[in-house]
Amino acid sequence: KSTAMTVISTAEFDELENQIREMINEGGRAKALELWNRFDYNGSGQLSLAEIDKQITEEFPLLNNTDALIRAFYFTTVGCMDTEAYKKAQGEDAYVQKNEFMKLLRNIFYFNKLWSVFDEIDTDDDRRVSVDEFVAGTDECGLELSPEEAAAKFE
Repeated sequence: KSTAMTVISTAEFDELENQIREMINEGGRAKALELWNRFDYNGSGQLSLAEIDKQITEEFPLLNNTDALIRAFYFTTVGCMDTEAYKKAQGEDAYVQKNEFMKLLRNIFYFNKLWSVFDEIDTDDDRRVSVDEFVAGTDECGLELSPEEAAAKFE
């Protein structure tokens, strides 16, 4: 973890996201379908979390963050990150459908970026952000808040 007061960057995620976006934009529907088929390696027409995890691990290791993948999966399938809502989901809602694939990719990048920033701010690695970490983190995120303003926003 960095202790220097620099702005936290998600540039490596942005670069990979742009590469995938360019590949799909240049190749159109055929490239998007090709990427889908690599994820849907069993040909079921829908993606389980295990299929997504396997493909991310093998093809996009930068995005291999289990916590972020689970959140992206839940958010894509049931529209929230509530594990109870997912447990109640049945049929199509328990899997990512082809028409949700681009949403899944966006969510994978979003939650990986969010996790990366959170991880930098959580300096004691307790998976919680204290008021002191939040105050320091606002500076690291490039937000122009005084320590008093940041502390007030935390509360």
